[in-house]
Amino acid sequence: MKIVFFGTSTFACPALEVLADHVGLVVSQCDKPVGRGMKVSSTPVKKLAEKLGIPVLTPDKASDPDFIQTVREGEYDLAIVAAYGKILKEELLATTKRGFFNLHGSILPAYRGAAPVQYSIMNGDSETGVTLMKMDEGMDTGNIIDIVTTEINPEEMINSLYERLAHLAGDLIKDNIESLFRGDYKETVQDEEKATFAPKILRDDCVLDFNKSANDLYNLYRSVYPKPGVTMVVENMKFPEVYLPEISASDYTDDESYYPGTIVSTNPHLIVACGKGFIMLNQVLVPGKKAISGSDFARGYGIKVGSVLPSK
Repeated sequence: MKIVFFGTSTFACPALEVLADHVGLVVSQCDKPVGRGMKVSSTPVKKLAEKLGIPVLTPDKASDPDFIQTVREGEYDLAIVAAYGKILKEELLATTKRGFFNLHGSILPAYRGAAPVQYSIMNGDSETGVTLMKMDEGMDTGNIIDIVTTEINPEEMINSLYERLAHLAGDLIKDNIESLFRGDYKETVQDEEKATFAPKILRDDCVLDFNKSANDLYNLYRSVYPKPGVTMVVENMKFPEVYLPEISASDYTDDESYYPGTIVSTNPHLIVACGKGFIMLNQVLVPGKKAISGSDFARGYGIKVGSVLPSK
């Protein structure tokens, strides 16, 4: 069995480790500057492939004719794709004998796209999983071969779920790889009417909108912490957006009706009214400074009970 493996993020690493003895080539995205120092770094998959002694290619474009020809000349039996991060065109999908197969971090057809794990938490789902599918040229539209599921803890953060799904993806491909090689697997067509989408999450998507419920905002926080993390807008500050390293849904029980964004308490906790319920800002990080408690932030920056924070 001879495999070409496409992957970029840590989600793909357990699958690569499982398949390593059969992988003749790894394809990953290009090295990029990361962190505050913008130091150029290889992707997690590239680092693992080099550790395993597997050749790696990092084409600028997966549609490059020379790259496609290189894959074709490798005469691979099949390709496994996991969190590669680029759409693969039909010409590339036709380069292996058995085709291309993708490990996707959702229960398809739910959450097609770039950020399925984040959206499962953001939307408060109680269950998610990994789908093994036969790839076509559409975005996560191919036929389903197998699915493994897992529960989502109501307090679970994105990193924990992402890591668990990565290992489930490794187990899933381990259980199915022989069938893929033989070609005796069964396929199920996706129900297009049930398809939902999970586009890339942008910075603007992570600003707290206090018109939403406290539970929705807490789920947003869980889905994007630590990166990019949630922010809120504070007027009359040099930096209008401040970062929130830690928030939680509050059990504040005052029965009064508050306008969304109203500060209802600053001591001992900074509590904000939402469209439904309350959110507690446990830590606040002003750009260029260290994180402080919500109550210290309120005291230091003149945030008083009754003032209203803008929603986006």
